[in-house]
Amino acid sequence: RWTVSGRDTATGKDFSLVADAVVVCSGHHAVPKWPDVPGLRDTFKGRVVHAHEYRRASAFEDRRVLVVGMGNSGGDIAVELSYVCSQVYMSTRRGTWVAPRLAPGGMPMDVTMCTRALNTARSLLPFDLGARAFERVLNGHFDHKMYGLRPAHHAVDQQPFVNDVLPSRMLTGTVQIRGGVSRFGPDYVEFCDGSRAVIDDVIVATGYIKHYPFLPPEVAPSVKEERVELYKFIFPVGDPSVAFVGLVDPIGGFWPVAEMQARYVARVLSGRLALPDIEKQSKEATRRASSQPIDSDRYAAQVHWIAYMDELAGLIGVKPNLKRMAVTDPSLYRRCVFGPCLSYQFRLEGPHSWEGAREAILDFPNRITSVLTPLTAPEAARLRRATARAIDVVATCAVMIVLAYVLSLAL
Repeated sequence: RWTVSGRDTATGKDFSLVADAVVVCSGHHAVPKWPDVPGLRDTFKGRVVHAHEYRRASAFEDRRVLVVGMGNSGGDIAVELSYVCSQVYMSTRRGTWVAPRLAPGGMPMDVTMCTRALNTARSLLPFDLGARAFERVLNGHFDHKMYGLRPAHHAVDQQPFVNDVLPSRMLTGTVQIRGGVSRFGPDYVEFCDGSRAVIDDVIVATGYIKHYPFLPPEVAPSVKEERVELYKFIFPVGDPSVAFVGLVDPIGGFWPVAEMQARYVARVLSGRLALPDIEKQSKEATRRASSQPIDSDRYAAQVHWIAYMDELAGLIGVKPNLKRMAVTDPSLYRRCVFGPCLSYQFRLEGPHSWEGAREAILDFPNRITSVLTPLTAPEAARLRRATARAIDVVATCAVMIVLAYVLSLAL
């Protein structure tokens, strides 16, 4: 049993309670990670802040700013600053893949890319072929090599940086991409290639440390050699009395994954599901940790959205039965396979199913397009059908193109 001690932030009074289990849902973006670069703390005279502290671009108006790191936070901050700063530099050691928010035709990119059909096609292809196919899609937005952003790793190995504006800001020169930082002087930064840039401020966007000081060291998940070893990225091996919800970096939406983890934890803690023996837990945790494609703390707990959701859903008993659905409900089957993998799919059957899940899946095109133009009911129905058909066609064509490409190589 656990003894939990804390302080009520409303009253200021300390408290203590006893619990059978503890579920940690605080995530892993609380303690900023700072780079160890000579001169950053003791030589550079300008302002140095972490992305964790960044609030508004106006505080850096007409300044020369270096943004260190090119994840989602660093990229978004650099683009926002480029409209008010005299110059923005971005330092990246690896480069990154940049994905647009919108797919051809104007639908959100994840609506067309996060589908079971494409996920299955990627799994059937040799890894290099699937990776290159996705990279051609991203390079269709802009040539990553020409812009100096192409990384050594494949696009499917990490969550891409999602932004529509970065290429245009680079073309105007307001954002300049540089390599890794070697050291800082009083008013300048020196990069690993020997070049320098005069700067006024530094914004560090190098991520966060997975830190849980309120837990005993033997329980808190540690990052060993850039790996997190937890069973299903949830339970410490051999200890079902503590669980972590949200200690993942999904390639896809975060909140549906956190919800699925919470559902799994609830089933285990209530006794409705049992964890496997310690040996199986350890093997699974080690296998998952060692399979991470990039040696970086940022990607230590990365999961692929559909595969991970299906994995947990299968254990809970809420994974949709697509084979049966293809026979009994073809319309729903087409939407579940060729449309986006919405979290409603995991409410169609099993524990805590929802009677509105089917309609929510079928009606999603209308929810997307209804915000664009006020329509009468008949017009909305026609647009909904047209949008649904368009999504089916785009998804089907994408799968056929991939398969045709594979066949052409085989022949």
